Amino acid sequence: MDFSTGGLLTSLFIGLVGMGMIMYAKKAERVAPLVGGLALCIVPYFIHSLILTWIAAGACVAGTWALGKVT
Repeated sequence: MDFSTGGLLTSLFIGLVGMGMIMYAKKAERVAPLVGGLALCIVPYFIHSLILTWIAAGACVAGTWALGKVT
């Protein structure tokens, strides 16, 4: 985990988006946002580069959106 200001704010923002997706998934009873939200909450712990963290978060959101369109 990157303990710089940018790293901490990035982790906070991505985690909040993930938490929002999890709350939406519970209310709507959908699996795709639940998986995407969990992935967003976990991503900042394992990726230490800010750019790669944002790319992985974007991939999680895009994957969630694509799975939502399919199901």
